Amino acid sequence: MAWIAYKKVYDLVSHSWILESLELPNVANNAVIEFIRRSMKNWNVDMMSCGEFLAKVNIRREIFQGDSLSPLLFAICMILLTEILRKVSTGRTFKKGEKLNLPLFMDDLKIYGKNEREINGLVSTVEIFSYDIGM
Repeated sequence: MAWIAYKKVYDLVSHSWILESLELPNVANNAVIEFIRRSMKNWNVDMMSCGEFLAKVNIRREIFQGDSLSPLLFAICMILLTEILRKVSTGRTFKKGEKLNLPLFMDDLKIYGKNEREINGLVSTVEIFSYDIGM
């Protein structure tokens, strides 16, 4: 078993990957995608110091934190990884024949394999995926 915990993951997700993830089959319809695309243009924060407004900073790379939609957007961004790992024939098999290889809770992943070689292969897949999407 291997544990993977992303650090500051909301800061790493690119807007282009969010939109690309939404465009995967059966994830979102065009209206939802267009809503998110338009919303991203308005993601910003006000910089303040001692109660004085300094600047408005547009958020162009990360998932907007503090928004109730953000955890859902991150989960959507991870759908492709879960699909890739689900298709791998490794993992822990339970008595009823059900297989588990990737419990995922937000930015924490637990990976199961039958041996160290399988686990290393799964971890390598996660590393490649993460690198490819800029996380």
